[in-house]
Amino acid sequence: MRELRAVGEGRVINERTLWLTLPLSPSRNTIDKWHRSRAIGRYKRHCDQSLIAVTSAVSGAFWSPSWPKPWADQILICAVRCGRNTRRCDISNVIGGLKPTEDALVRAGLVPDDKEEHVHWGYVRDRGKGHWGDLPGPATHLFLAALKKDGIEATEAQAMVPVMEVIGT
Repeated sequence: MRELRAVGEGRVINERTLWLTLPLSPSRNTIDKWHRSRAIGRYKRHCDQSLIAVTSAVSGAFWSPSWPKPWADQILICAVRCGRNTRRCDISNVIGGLKPTEDALVRAGLVPDDKEEHVHWGYVRDRGKGHWGDLPGPATHLFLAALKKDGIEATEAQAMVPVMEVIGT
């Protein structure tokens, strides 16, 4: 069996915003090819690597095993996929390719469930080749903004302010 090596990096932007840098996620088209060719083992490995990367990123962001679970009742996910030698994907392909990562966020305890009332997709971009500002590639950058945390609600526009400051748009 091949060793699973996936390292994620996590940073806290503020008490309501996390920045997770994960290995480059495949597109939904790639995942569909794996299913058509019956390469389910590749998809399973990708799911396991997503869980390992998210868990290491979250533990790196919080520095403590005693962080509150779930971290927020509702989150807004903003994703930027920066790749080297990759072609650009449609937004729906990027989100489809991040489904195992979304499941890993639930298993890591960041949100109670991956239903639409808990997880909202916001700003999603696929940059294709090269970098975007200071965001290094190849990587998938997830910005998690708490929309509903500790009884305090925020609009999507309010939650996006720190994210846009980091990515510079």
